[in-house]
Amino acid sequence: MPSFIRPKPLATLSFVSFTPLWPGGPLGGRTYRCITRRYCIGPFLPDSKQVIGRVRWLLRTVEATLQVLTGKPVNSYADVESLNARIFGTTSTASKLRIVLSYSPNSVRSYFDASTVQALEEAARRASLNAKSIVQLIEVDGFTRLRHKLNLPPFERRIWSDYERYLKVTRNGSLVPDELALLLTIPRIRLTLQGIKKFIDIYEMQPLREGIELTVTIYARKGANVDSLEASFAVLVIVFTLAFIGLGKATSRGFGRFALKKYEINVNNKDLVDDVLESFTKVVNSVEDMKSVYMEAGKTLLMLARELKGVPVPSSKIDDVAGEDGWHKAVQLVRRSRVPLFATSIAYVALKGAIGRIKHPCPYATAELGGRIESRPHGCIDNTVEVGDIITALSAVGKATLKSTWKLYHGPQQLRREGVAYHTWPLGLPRGAQNTGYYIAEHAYTGERCGPNLGRIAKLNKSSRRLSTVFFTVACSGGECFGLVQPFLSYEDFADAMTRLVHVGKHDKTLYHVVSVAQALQQSRLGHGGCPPDPAGLAAPRDTPGARTASDVVLEPLLTALDWIVTLLG
Repeated sequence: MPSFIRPKPLATLSFVSFTPLWPGGPLGGRTYRCITRRYCIGPFLPDSKQVIGRVRWLLRTVEATLQVLTGKPVNSYADVESLNARIFGTTSTASKLRIVLSYSPNSVRSYFDASTVQALEEAARRASLNAKSIVQLIEVDGFTRLRHKLNLPPFERRIWSDYERYLKVTRNGSLVPDELALLLTIPRIRLTLQGIKKFIDIYEMQPLREGIELTVTIYARKGANVDSLEASFAVLVIVFTLAFIGLGKATSRGFGRFALKKYEINVNNKDLVDDVLESFTKVVNSVEDMKSVYMEAGKTLLMLARELKGVPVPSSKIDDVAGEDGWHKAVQLVRRSRVPLFATSIAYVALKGAIGRIKHPCPYATAELGGRIESRPHGCIDNTVEVGDIITALSAVGKATLKSTWKLYHGPQQLRREGVAYHTWPLGLPRGAQNTGYYIAEHAYTGERCGPNLGRIAKLNKSSRRLSTVFFTVACSGGECFGLVQPFLSYEDFADAMTRLVHVGKHDKTLYHVVSVAQALQQSRLGHGGCPPDPAGLAAPRDTPGARTASDVVLEPLLTALDWIVTLLG
C-alpha cells in the first residue's frame, strides 16, 4: 500500500456501465491504437483524473446554485471554487482524497475487432471505395437495418452507384456486423468518423459495450483531516457524476453512464447519504426510479453543500427551485449566473424532463434525404416509433439535437430550405460542417452579408467552443428505453457570445449568407443588402420559421431547444 494513503478506504463503490463508454484516449481520442495490422494496444480507459475533472465541473454548478440563492450573482468560475478547493485541492494545495479506479478486464468489450475492419478494407478497395466513402455508406446501411428493426416500411430512395458497389462487395452488407452499422446511426459517432483517412480508424475510434465493471476506491490522503460531512459529500458527488454526468467522450449525449451496484462506506454518520446511495442501485429499473433518484440525490447534494459552505440558504429555497414546481423560479436564477446552474437540471427533470418511452425522431441518414422529397418519411413527423435497445436510444438522442430533424418535423419541403430560424446553438458550439452552421466570429458581428467568398464577409473563430447546456441520461430495461433531459443553464456566458455568434448558410452551393444570430432572432425575415429573403425568427415545434420572433435572444432559444428535444423524443 503506498505511504501517501491510509490503509483503510473511506468508501469502496462498485459500478456497471449501462450505456456504451467512449473512452476518448490520450492518442487523438482513440479507444485503441494499432501499431501494425496485427498488433493493437488498448483500450485506453478513463482514469481518476477524469473522474475528478467531471466532479469539479458538477461541484461548480452546485455552488453556483447556492450562491444565486443567496442573492449574489456568479460572475465567473473563480466565484464557485470553494467546494473544490476544500475537498479536491487547487493548483497550490493537495486534494484531501485519493481516488483509485479498477476495471474488471473481462467486462471490457469492444463491438467488433480489427480483423472485421481489415476484411472490410480489402473488399472496399476492390470497389475503389476509400475509408471516408465507406463510412457514409455504412451509415445508410445502418439506418436501413434500424428501420427494419423498428418494423418500419421500406423507404423509397435513390440508389446511387457507390451504394450499389458497397452492397456488392460487402455481400449485401454481410461483411459489416450489425453493431458497426447501427453505431453509425448515432450522429456523434458518424461525425467523428466522417473525416477518417485509414480504415483502421473505424476500429480504433469505436466505443465500448455497456456492462463494464468499475470499482472506485476513495482514500483519505495521509495527514489529511477528512470529516464525515466531507467524506459523505465526496462519495455522493462521485456516484452522482458517474450515473448522470458520465465518463469519456460524448457524455452530454448519453455515453459513459455507470450504475451503482454495491457500496461500502467507512465514515462516521454515514446515514447522511446511505439511503440516497441505496436508491442509486435502482437507477436503471424504470423512468420513475431514475427521476426519483435524480431529484432526491440532487437536493441532498445541495443540502450537504450548504452545510459545507455554511451559507444562509433555507431548505425551503432549495425545495422551491429543485422540486415539482421549481422550473419557473430556477429559470429566473439563470439570469444571475455565468456558470451553469445545477438547479435548472433538477427542476426540469421534475417538470417534464423525464421521458418514459423514448421514440426515434427520424431513423434516416441525411444522405437518404438528399434532393427533393415528395412524401414525409415515416417516423420523422408522427413520433410513434419507440426504441428498445441502447444503441437505438442513443441514435434517437443524437438525431433529436440536429437541425435537419427539426426542419423535417415541419414537413419535407423545409429540409432543403435555409435553417437560420432553427436555433440549435444551445446544444454546443461550434456546430457546423463544410463552412456552414454556427460559429463565433473573431469580432462583434452585426446585420447580414452575402458573397461567394466566406473569408471576405466573416472571419470565423472555429476553435472557440461552448459545451452543450443539455445532458441526456438514457437506459433500457425490458425492451423499453427511457431517460432524462438535464439542462444546466447559464445566461451571461451565452449573452457574451451573442455579439459574435453568427449563422453561415449557403445558397446554390456558391453564395454564402452570414447573419448575426441575435438579429436573426429579432426579425421574421432576412434579405438586407441583396441577401436572399429567408424566413428568420425562432422556429419551435408549433411555430414555423418567420411566425415568431424573440425578445430575449438568449433565454428563449435555450428554452425552445428543450421544447424541441422533449417533443421529438417523447
